[in-house]
Amino acid sequence: MAYNKKTWTDRVAQYPNRRKITDTSTSVQQTVNVIRDEGTITTVGDVFDASTMNDLETRIDNAFNNINFPVAYDWLQTVTPTITRTLCGNTTDTNQSIQDGHRIHMAISYSNNRCLYYLTPQINVTNYNLMLVIGYMSNNYGVLTTQLGVNVDTNYYSSYTESNYTFANSTGAQQNSFIIPINISGKTGNQYINLTGWHGSQQSSYTCAIDITNIILL
Repeated sequence: MAYNKKTWTDRVAQYPNRRKITDTSTSVQQTVNVIRDEGTITTVGDVFDASTMNDLETRIDNAFNNINFPVAYDWLQTVTPTITRTLCGNTTDTNQSIQDGHRIHMAISYSNNRCLYYLTPQINVTNYNLMLVIGYMSNNYGVLTTQLGVNVDTNYYSSYTESNYTFANSTGAQQNSFIIPINISGKTGNQYINLTGWHGSQQSSYTCAIDITNIILL
C-alpha cells in the first residue's frame, strides 16, 4: 500500500501584511499594514509553512514504506461469496435453504443437527489472511443457542467442523454487522471456506437466518 505524498508550497503575495478595513457605520474603507505586537514570547512554537509540512509528508511516507506488507497485499480487498450446501446430519429435514447465493436459512428439528456449507470462490491463503463479514444473524422462537463453525480446506467438508462460534442467546435477538477471523494456520494454496450451522436446542421447528456478506482478504 503506497502513501501519496503532497508537496506543500508557501503562499507568495506582494503585500502579505496588508489588510483593508471597512467602517461598518460609514462604509469608509482604509488600507493598513498589520504587524504582530504580542508582548513577551514565552514559546515560539512551530512555523506552519511548506518546509514543516513537507517534512511531515516525508516522515509519513517513510513509515508506510517500512511496513512489511505481503507481496500480494491489496488493501481491504473483498470477495462476495456464493454458498452451497453439501449435506445435513438429519436427512429427513428439508427445511434448509440458500437465498440470493449468500443467505442461509436453517429450520432444524433435532437437537444439534448440523448442516454443512462451503463458500466459493476458493481463496489462496498463501497470499492472504481471511475474515468473514456477517451482515446479520437472527433466531426465531427462543432458540437456546445458534452456532456456526468456520474453517478452511482444499475441498468442501464431508464431516462437521467443531470450530464453533456462538452468536445468539435465548432471546433470539438479531446481531448485525460483525466479523469473524478465519484460522488458516498450517494451510497453503487455494482453500474453501467451510461453514457448519446448527442449533443447540432439544425442541423442534426452530429457525435461524445468516447473511454472509463478504470475505475480506488481508
